[in-house]
Amino acid sequence: FEKFQKTDPDGYSLITYTFPKSIIMEFMDQTSYRTKDYVPIFSWSRSSQLLVVHADTWKTFDEFLKAAKARTLSGGLSGRGSTTHLTGLLAMDELGIKANWVPYEGSAGSVAALAAQHLDYTICLATSAVSLIQAGKLRPLLLFSDKRDPYMPDVPVARDLGINMDIIPTLRGVEAPPKTSPALVKILEDGFSKAAKDPRFIEVAKKRQLILQPTGSREFGKIVTEAYPRIGKYQQMLKE
Repeated sequence: FEKFQKTDPDGYSLITYTFPKSIIMEFMDQTSYRTKDYVPIFSWSRSSQLLVVHADTWKTFDEFLKAAKARTLSGGLSGRGSTTHLTGLLAMDELGIKANWVPYEGSAGSVAALAAQHLDYTICLATSAVSLIQAGKLRPLLLFSDKRDPYMPDVPVARDLGINMDIIPTLRGVEAPPKTSPALVKILEDGFSKAAKDPRFIEVAKKRQLILQPTGSREFGKIVTEAYPRIGKYQQMLKE
């Protein structure tokens, strides 16, 4: 992110990551970059965080919550400053429980640790746990989203269980360096929009169980702007 802030706005150098990780890191540390200075181009998919446990443990979220209130459980996160970090903090705060957080390099690490029963649970991107859930090794208990996942229609979302927590959109998209011209933005946006409609891309997305949500430059920019005050409310929690 620091390097990208100074990249030439030539239309060839772009950045892709899981938004809003960059904003989370801004509130956690002193950074020289500002996500709001980047130029949003296009976002093609959204994803949600999932609370997952080993299949040999709790069968329902209520069972998990009862255990979590009785003792401090070990939970996996895909690294400090990640979107799962933020979701984990928000969830535990809303539920009124404590957690012994164990950070990993990405969701794959925490999911593997859970499968080996080195953790009590993990919070991860839903797509990261699909294969082990399908294999019957892991069990999803709760999806942190405003709407249910079409690939996991039986997994409840927070509001289904009466949990009132702030859901920050998690998007996969691409941005350009600061001061990229509107003309270049239009060319890039049209290109990514066309690619997102390609049947070959859609087929790959379905196989990976990605939830496609094509979002253009203007709407993506609005999401970035709205994310700042929402994440800023939890700045102290992120630093602890």
